[in-house]
Amino acid sequence: MSILETQGWVTREGEGWVCQLPLGVLRKQAIARAVLLPIAVGLLTFLMVPLDEVGVQVGALVVAVFSVGCVVWGGLGFVRAEAQSAGTRTLVDPVGRRLVHPRGEASTERVQELVLAPMSGWSSWLVLQAVVTPDGVDAGTPFAAPDTGRFGLLSRVPPARGAEVAEVARAMADALGVELRVQGGVDRPGPFGMGPGQVAMLCYLPVQGIYLLASIGVLVAAKDPWLRFHAKQSLLLLAVELLGFAGAAAVGVAVMALHFDAGIAVLGLGILVVALARFAVRIGMCFKAQRVEGPVLPGFAKVLSVPEA
Repeated sequence: MSILETQGWVTREGEGWVCQLPLGVLRKQAIARAVLLPIAVGLLTFLMVPLDEVGVQVGALVVAVFSVGCVVWGGLGFVRAEAQSAGTRTLVDPVGRRLVHPRGEASTERVQELVLAPMSGWSSWLVLQAVVTPDGVDAGTPFAAPDTGRFGLLSRVPPARGAEVAEVARAMADALGVELRVQGGVDRPGPFGMGPGQVAMLCYLPVQGIYLLASIGVLVAAKDPWLRFHAKQSLLLLAVELLGFAGAAAVGVAVMALHFDAGIAVLGLGILVVALARFAVRIGMCFKAQRVEGPVLPGFAKVLSVPEA
């Protein structure tokens, strides 16, 4: 029995499945918001404020206000957890041909596919959805509606459970006679207890030191060829960035030999342009790296061996 079943994410009901966001998970998340967030903000605040009387007072006020807000937020989440959990209960009944969701009930014949994907570009949680055509519309005709409905079957699943969710989802898809579409390679296990998309994103995160540590860690601990490719690409990008800074410095020094003040201006402007370009490229790579299969920077494929998807 997988942890999804023991914790109540998925339970069997006859020949079908009941999917639900577990009450225990919601309550743990509420407690974490009330306790851990104030501690984290407190540490960050007192690392940033000056250690004088005014700084300590301002920091204490910020932490106090934020802590009260987090406790209220966590308390409301704890109180609402039971109703929220019940509101996510969905029955997938292939024998009775029913998909019973809090939003309503639909025939399983209207289910076109199941989709397992990250909840958003920055969120590490996973979501399993059933794509359902609008009632009375035949998706096989050219007159099908341009959009379809999505019934959430599972949400807020930890990325480390991606392979287990994919296994359950494949069983559901087979029973319903539809395809399972997995986005972002979330069915592939990632290192450090995280999903592969999240790990790939960390390899590009433009916070000094994080992308370097993540890339080296992936090369040491991960066996997934795509994750290893992203780690190598990030390190190669770092080399290109260092060359860019060196080029900007060289131009600035050369101009300084002719006119000191102009050289200082050129040096500062060159370093600023390279830094902004570096930040923009890495932020874009972070968004795209959630897909795991992409992106490959122009020209980098000639240097690195790009694995097959």
